[in-house]
This record gives sequence, C-alpha cells and structure tokens, in this order.
Amino acid sequence: DMVHSWIRTTQAQLGKITDHLTSLRGATSAKVRQLLSLIGSLNHASQFIRLGRLHVRPLQFFVKAKVKNLKEEIDSWVPLDQHFHATLVWWTDSQRLTEGVPLHPPEPTLSLLTDASLEGWGAFLEGHRRKGMWSQEETQLHISILELRAVLKSLQALAPLVQGKAIHLMCDNVTAVAYIRNEGGTHSIALYRQTRELLLWCSIHQISLKPFYLPTPELSSRSPVPVIT
Repeated sequence: DMVHSWIRTTQAQLGKITDHLTSLRGATSAKVRQLLSLIGSLNHASQFIRLGRLHVRPLQFFVKAKVKNLKEEIDSWVPLDQHFHATLVWWTDSQRLTEGVPLHPPEPTLSLLTDASLEGWGAFLEGHRRKGMWSQEETQLHISILELRAVLKSLQALAPLVQGKAIHLMCDNVTAVAYIRNEGGTHSIALYRQTRELLLWCSIHQISLKPFYLPTPELSSRSPVPVIT
C-alpha cells in the first residue's frame, strides 16, 4: 500500500556513514575534505531520517567557522573538539538511522495561523485564539526569530488540541517558513537554534508541521480576529 509506505536509508548509505564515524572516532584533527565527505553522506541520507537535516546543521556550522576558503583549504587539517564529537553521537543510533520516514507525510487536519510583532505574538487555530507579550529581553531579538518563537509558543499554548496532529501552519515570514521546512539553515545560528527548539518540541509531542507562507493581508483576512492587538 503506497499510502502507508516508508522510505529508508540504503545499506550502502549506512555503510558510508559508519565508515566516516569510525574513521573520526577519537580523532583530534581531520582534513577539510574528509569533513565535507562526511557532511555529504549525512546530507544524502538525511532525507530518509526523521529530523536528519536538523542534525547535519551543527556539522555545517562547524566547518563554516573553521574554513574561510574551501577551495584553498580543502586539504588543510582542522582540529576536532569535544563539541564536534558530541554532534556525531546522534548519528550512531542505528535504529534512528534505519527507522525511515513516510513516503507520503500525513495530510494536515488542522490550520494554525501565527504572527509576531516586536511587542507580542498571537495564534488562531480553528476558533481558538491565543496571544502573549514578549519579555524585555525578547523584544531585542530579530523579527524572524520572534516569528519562530511565536510558532512554538502558539503550539505550547494549544498543546491539548495539537498533540499528535498534522498541522497546516500559516505564517507571514518567509525566513521562518523556510527554516521550518528545511529543518534549519546555515545563515544564522540563532535562527537555527530557535528552529531546533521548535522542531524538537514538535517531535516530542508527535506534531507534524506543513509550513506555508501567507502574506500579511491574506493572513489577517483568514483570521476572524486580529492575531496581534
């Protein structure tokens, strides 16, 4: 039944990942070329691993921080610290790597609209409204981070209604939508960390998000009450 089919990493992909992890276990340094090969193998397999792309990001940030010119430094040696080795631990769980993901993700049964301003956040879910204000410290954050945080706070405030559901998420921030859809990104570590917090919370509560960008005027027209007041 194709509707209930799952797709998984191949034995060849698992073999490459295992070889990379074995060669790096306990290493104090590695060539840039070797690290890029590792990231390439993980990236290729991540599409078949739940939250795989989210857990490739720390390695991408690591290389980005260490290497300024890939072409010139491809055969350079990079020191490996405890943080680097800690990021690899997630990839050593064979059950996680072979569990697979649904060929057809569940269709959303709920629609959630979220919005954020520099003052507060709001949400509207099937007739249920939630809102809150940012702390003084939060008001200093970038609006895209606040938009991601608004999604998390909205879900937390609506937890009994969204637990175990597939949700059509509508947001008027292109960056927030992209970071959720792509399980993070490498442009901003702050945005990645906020996305990570959101997606891990969703994973714990078995929530599947299907994000969709909705321009502000259309977002407002779909909510019978203002999201932010």
